[in-house]
Amino acid sequence: MEQNKSDIEWRLELITNPPKSSKIYSPEEWRHIVLYELTREPTHYDQSGEKSYWYGKHRSEDTKRKIKENNSCFWLGKTDENHPATGQLRPDSVEIARRMGLNNKGKPVWNSGKTGLQCHSQETRKKMSEAHIGRKKPSVTCPHCKKIGGEGAMIRWHFDNCKEKK
Repeated sequence: MEQNKSDIEWRLELITNPPKSSKIYSPEEWRHIVLYELTREPTHYDQSGEKSYWYGKHRSEDTKRKIKENNSCFWLGKTDENHPATGQLRPDSVEIARRMGLNNKGKPVWNSGKTGLQCHSQETRKKMSEAHIGRKKPSVTCPHCKKIGGEGAMIRWHFDNCKEKK
């Protein structure tokens, strides 16, 4: 696989100036990832089973550990200013849910007792009805089968796509 000059420059820039998220890897591992793992042909996400790139392959225990450590820091609120992904504190989701529950205690539910018909007042419904009076959609006729119908459906199923077109 031949690489163009911009691709090589891009890889060298990644090695010399790595992003913060690369700090979970050692410099040798990061160099290997940039030079070798990013050169593979892209895989298609819709492939599954034996066609999938990951079929029969497994991540090493060391890689699984690094992913787990990085994710646990981000999602469980254990991040600090030096965290490569965010650099900010993220509160625990349990704490967020508790605070939301306390803030909403005693408030009525926004859709309590409402159905689709009750969302608009009688006055609004009357205005909407009057706005549509006299606005009849045009009917069109298929030249092949002489069927009459609405414009959208007729364009989709008739004219050039008609079964009776010869």
